Order: sequence, then C-alpha cells, then structure tokens
Amino acid sequence: MIIEIIQVGQLGANCYILSGDQGGPGVVIDPGGEPDEILATAKRRNIEIVKILDTHGHWDHVDANAALAEATGADILVSQEDARMLTDPILNLSVVVAAQERTQEVKHFLNDGDIVKFGDLTIKAIHTPGHTPGSMSFLVEDNLFSGDLIFQGSVGRTDLPGGNGSALYQSIREKIMTLPDDVVIYPGHGPSTTVGGERSNNPYREYWTSE
Repeated sequence: MIIEIIQVGQLGANCYILSGDQGGPGVVIDPGGEPDEILATAKRRNIEIVKILDTHGHWDHVDANAALAEATGADILVSQEDARMLTDPILNLSVVVAAQERTQEVKHFLNDGDIVKFGDLTIKAIHTPGHTPGSMSFLVEDNLFSGDLIFQGSVGRTDLPGGNGSALYQSIREKIMTLPDDVVIYPGHGPSTTVGGERSNNPYREYWTSE
C-alpha cells in the first residue's frame, strides 16, 4: 500500500494519500490545505482520488475539501455529527484565524463500522469521539489514521467546542488500545507511532486506563 504524507496548511496538519502498491484508485484523508500539492502528489504516484475522508470537521483538516472535490469529482465523507462544522466558520474554527471558508456540504455520511472500498483496499471507519463529537479514525490493514484523537506522546485537545475529555479517553481505551501493538498510528499532526508505543509510553495513559 502507498501512504503519502503531506504537511499542509498554516498548522502543518498531516494529509494522507492512500492507494494500492501500483497506484490507481485512492483516497485522501484530511486535506487541510494546499490542494495543488495534494493533486500533484497523487498524479506523480499515479493515484486517482476517488474519496475524500475527514477525520473531523476542524478547518485545518478540511480546508481543501471543496477544491479537491471539484478537481476530481470525489465524494466527501465525514460523520454526520461533524458534517455541519464544514460549512460553519465558528464551529470549524476558521473564523479564529480569519481563514477563507472553502468547504462545502456533504452528501454521504460515515457511521461507526462503515467500510469504504478503493481498489483492492478497504477502510474501516471507527467512531472515536472526544476531540469533536463526530471524530472518526480510519483503519486500513495494520494502519490507523487517528486524526486529533491521539498523537505520539500526547492526546487531542478537548477544550474546543464539542470536546469531551471523558469521551476521548473512552475512545482511546475501547477503540484504540484494543488493537494489536504493531498497528501504526498516523495522527493528524506530528510523527507516526504505534499502539504498543503509546500503550507503554504515552504520559496520558493513566487517564484511559482508569475507569
């Protein structure tokens, strides 16, 4: 499987482009900006973008949604809980940085356990609320794209509108720490890590191990 990682936007959020080993049909996860760079990378790797997946609705993860959808014809997929954030600059926080609103309404929503197919690969959508009410993580083989749920040595913020610390730690405990140790976590910001690494070393682990 091809996993291309691009840091995009003002906050350097991780945008991921996925496809099979030889390119072909692929998906973009969290296109938070710089659509031209995303399209150029996909073209270089012979990847046809057929789906756009948002882990959550904050502007730094969705800012290039509309441009990519227009350029490729790909559907935008997000949880129904976070869908309204895409068109509301207050909810998606773009108003805070005076960013131009460039997102658009979505037609198809993701639910917990949904399967998205592209080429010979499949993505399992996992509802992992806490950072936002509708936050999703995406499992592809032994790779987990976690958005702003968990990072190398940290966890997502819960002090923003819709954030919930108890829900975040429950998501990590019940949806992430039940995965094998060798599953690679690709977060919304920063370097990749593993489930086992965070189980052993994350300084916030006491919060998700306590009931």
